[in-house]
Amino acid sequence: KVTCAYVVGSEGLKEELRLAGIRSLSCGAGEGLDEAGFAALELDPAVQAVVSGWDVDFSWRKLAVASAYLHNPEVLFVGTNPDPANRLNGRMMPENGAQLAALSAVSGREATIAGKPSELLVSTLVARFGLDPARTLMVGDRLDTDVAFGNRGGLKTLLVLTGVTRASEARRLQASNWAGLPPDHRPDLLLPDLLSATLHPDPDSHPPSP
Repeated sequence: KVTCAYVVGSEGLKEELRLAGIRSLSCGAGEGLDEAGFAALELDPAVQAVVSGWDVDFSWRKLAVASAYLHNPEVLFVGTNPDPANRLNGRMMPENGAQLAALSAVSGREATIAGKPSELLVSTLVARFGLDPARTLMVGDRLDTDVAFGNRGGLKTLLVLTGVTRASEARRLQASNWAGLPPDHRPDLLLPDLLSATLHPDPDSHPPSP
């Protein structure tokens, strides 16, 4: 059982780990880290995992320290989610997937994903809350995390166009019967937003907005 982790992420992530009985270590953004500083790093032998979640203060120093811990193959590498970016004001803002890509590049390792689209997570939720997959709908705006998460758990899936996936892209994919996408990235339903799901229960009666 992991009891101590080096965390690249928010205070909320650290609090969740604390509630699970895991002590968090981290460093501030700092002033960077040169070769001499990296060589002189003193690592805490109690660290059993590196956990990465979205961190708006992600820095070279945090990357360097995390990579030093990941050099030890016995230290687990865990990511909360693989989303590379989120759409904001017409731009794509980097998310945890970008951090994981940097950590993977320097360590040569791939993170185990604890959140969406983890099949382990969805099966745990189904079992814990007694959900009937056939009567449970997963709603999200991403094909590779939200829709994949639902499909891997045997849930019905609804793609909404209020976030990452644009209407033009969704129309093109739907017209091709989602050709070229992995099977678990293909939604059962497509609507502009959640309100449409209540006003237009038949998704074919309310196609995506331009």
